[in-house]
Amino acid sequence: MSVARLTRGALAADLAAHAFSAPARASLTPRRIGAEVELIPVESATRQRCPIEPGTGIATLPFLRRFGGRQGWRETCTAKGTPCFELPSGGTITFEPGGQIEYSSPPCRTPSALLALLRGVIPPLRAAASGEG
Repeated sequence: MSVARLTRGALAADLAAHAFSAPARASLTPRRIGAEVELIPVESATRQRCPIEPGTGIATLPFLRRFGGRQGWRETCTAKGTPCFELPSGGTITFEPGGQIEYSSPPCRTPSALLALLRGVIPPLRAAASGEG
């Protein structure tokens, strides 16, 4: 692809041809794309990182239970016993060792589908968290 012909349509076609079609000598399963988004919960008043469990400061687990309950999330536990949430879209919300909240998307067929999925999860989660401090 020459630089002179770099249009949105040409870039999309090139991406679809090279990133999302099955390689000639590979399985018949088409390629997928996913994302992991980490959020560091910080209390707005103190600028301190929020704990997972209630104790000192605003805790993230009770917030996620309330928010997730309204969104149709299903709470389960990881193999190590840490609470996590399965989303109706197929993604998961887990906690990282430092208390970060991680959203792992399901595999998507296109970057556009992935972006739409991320927009449906991350901005509403951030807005609700901001509303809680």
